[in-house]
Amino acid sequence: MAAVTAQMVKELRDKTDAGMMECKKALMETNGDMQAAIEFLRKAGIAKSEKRADRATKEGKVYIASEGNKAVMIEVLCETDFVAGNEKFVEYVQKAAKNILANTTGNGDITEAAQKIEAEDLAALFTKFGEKMVLRRALRFDSNDQVGTYIHGGGKVGVMVEVAGECDAELLKNLCLHIAAFNPVYISQDDVPAEAIAKEKEIDSA
Repeated sequence: MAAVTAQMVKELRDKTDAGMMECKKALMETNGDMQAAIEFLRKAGIAKSEKRADRATKEGKVYIASEGNKAVMIEVLCETDFVAGNEKFVEYVQKAAKNILANTTGNGDITEAAQKIEAEDLAALFTKFGEKMVLRRALRFDSNDQVGTYIHGGGKVGVMVEVAGECDAELLKNLCLHIAAFNPVYISQDDVPAEAIAKEKEIDSA
């Protein structure tokens, strides 16, 4: 077995942000092979994450990546607000949104495709923080018109709007701000369930 040196442990730690003992174990298990050790840590992260499948993920961040008339909005959840506010977690969410924008096509819900794209990196993130990470949802606009975007509250709320016709940047921004302020429950009339309409009519006629 190849000798595992302190320098090798430091290098692996710098590459993965995993704990020192985890890095040492990974290098010992892989006979000092750096790339194999990285893969070992990722697989360990997936296994540990699966064991924590029942843990609640109530914190996280929303982020939007856009390019011209294309945009992707994702929501990544974690267990604590401490991790949600961590710079490395925020950097990951921003990077993930850009990666998903570059590697997907189409309109609407792309959650399943996004989860597959980010599975390994989410496992690596678990190794860093020891918390369950979930890419809860991802939406994409691939428009022939203009797309406006807005993030509010440091990643608590995200808004994407598609606008046909002439619309300058200031108006797009204001539209997004108003949507965030009103916090609509449904995007369009077609999205409103019949039972919700019936309930509102009942309240209105009371």
